[in-house]
Amino acid sequence: MQRVLHILATRRAAIAVTAAVILTLAGFAVWAARTTYQSVNNVQRLTAINDAFQDARHAIAQENLAARRYQLRNEPVHIREYDQARAELNKSLTTVSAQGSPHDVHVAATIARQNQSASAWFAKLPATLQTNDIIKIDALTDGRLQPLFDSMAATLNSSGREHSEAAFASLAQSRRSERVVMAITVITVALGILLLWAASAAMRYRERLERVRQRELERLKRAALTDSLSGLGNHRAFEEDLQRYLDRAAESGAELSLALLDLDGLKQTNDAHGHQAGDECIRSVATALHEAGPGTSAYRIGGDEFALIVHDRRAVDTLYLVQHLQTHMTASSETWPVSASGGVAESCSTLGRDGLIRRADLALIQAKRSHRRCLLYNEALEPTLSTPDQAAEQRHTDALATALARAVDAKDAYTHSHCETVSELCGLIAEELGMGALQIGRLRLAGLLHDVGKIGITDTILQKPGPLTDDEFAVMKTHTRLGHAIVSAAERPIEAGWILHHHERIDGGGYPDSLAGDQIPLESRIILVADAFEAITADRPYRMHRSADAAMTELERNAGTQFDSECVAALGRVVRPHLRQAA
Repeated sequence: MQRVLHILATRRAAIAVTAAVILTLAGFAVWAARTTYQSVNNVQRLTAINDAFQDARHAIAQENLAARRYQLRNEPVHIREYDQARAELNKSLTTVSAQGSPHDVHVAATIARQNQSASAWFAKLPATLQTNDIIKIDALTDGRLQPLFDSMAATLNSSGREHSEAAFASLAQSRRSERVVMAITVITVALGILLLWAASAAMRYRERLERVRQRELERLKRAALTDSLSGLGNHRAFEEDLQRYLDRAAESGAELSLALLDLDGLKQTNDAHGHQAGDECIRSVATALHEAGPGTSAYRIGGDEFALIVHDRRAVDTLYLVQHLQTHMTASSETWPVSASGGVAESCSTLGRDGLIRRADLALIQAKRSHRRCLLYNEALEPTLSTPDQAAEQRHTDALATALARAVDAKDAYTHSHCETVSELCGLIAEELGMGALQIGRLRLAGLLHDVGKIGITDTILQKPGPLTDDEFAVMKTHTRLGHAIVSAAERPIEAGWILHHHERIDGGGYPDSLAGDQIPLESRIILVADAFEAITADRPYRMHRSADAAMTELERNAGTQFDSECVAALGRVVRPHLRQAA
């Protein structure tokens, strides 16, 4: 009897111990699950605050960009952009104040005060710009506004990093709690059916939390870095990626080019056909950029503004790429006409992210003003202290020159954008040879109009799909004198002289005057090299285009006889680095 009682007592004790262990493990599992739930909630809260800080940083950048653009173009639209960015900043700071800690509330209040001060200085910018006093303008923008923007950006970046670190710490705590839950589950399965039920419940709870967390993280990532309409990266992704790619290019010595594109006539399309038509135009541009090929990253950085980061290519290669994409945009749109102006700039070791964006933006602004499809940045595009009348006259001249060049290209269906491309190549060669900004500007104009005399050549000769007869070639050679007469009549005698002699050869075998060597103006020699390079790399009715490498080989083979050796070498320095890497 005592033995039975002893066994019963032992079993009761075992049951009691087992029950105590089960209850203890179950309680511990509940505690771990609750800790996991709290960690997930904390991650969501910290992520929301971090997003608000990032949105505030983006708004500060937009305010800074609007102020810079207003300084450059002095247009009311940039004041509205500044006000919109300021409203977004206030919205983000309100979110921080509502959900953040006392420290976050203090940071938000500090940023609000600094931004109010920056807005007060921005309000003084229109009056200061009217004085045309560069010292006062620089003192206001670089001495007052920029330090405030830099200070706010630094504060917001620091706060954002703190919340990101806190969020990662909460995620780590959540994962540790989950591991505890898993360990308890294994133990409770061994102890009995009751613990098995608890483990099953804990697993279901964990899986639900994990799905919720993954969906939330994926949604936040897409919302933070993707434009919903176009499917391209948004402005935040563009700024982050561009800085990362520039750092990588600086370390490796690789080339990096930036193209900014502006959709033409989006407002008019929206007004005439509705925003659905405008959205279709935006998607057409996005489709073309999506198909830009490997080594490119595309973004929509504004309502009608797009960016294309091109890796391991020089500016001239990106120019050809943008021209191809512009043609694809026009061909792919079945309902509404779609076109976009472009500006291209190339990075260098001394140029930061903002400087590269500014150069591409200057090229884009000038392209839109002169109605060009795409321009490459060069020093001639930098704003000068000209009067409004002089600026308006220059824009009028550029627009007329572009119209004449397009008339020439339209007359010959096989020379699409030939004149505009030759103009950009002339600018690259001249810059490589160390010419000044004024001289580069004149040379680019001459390159744009070098074939204007072909307007007077009959279509049967101009569009003949094969070699010309001697008589036909004699007629074709008259286009240099016709072009000289047209440009001279436009009161551009210097450029007219360069156009007259752009088919002279170094060995004296050219036309119209059989000049040789240094008798030929250097600018005419540059135009000849650029014209030949573009002709070789473009399709013609009697042959397919050849690669840029093959074109350079052909030019170098004829350097010293047909072409100027220094001009050929300068063009080679512009295009050869990319070709070596591609090989």
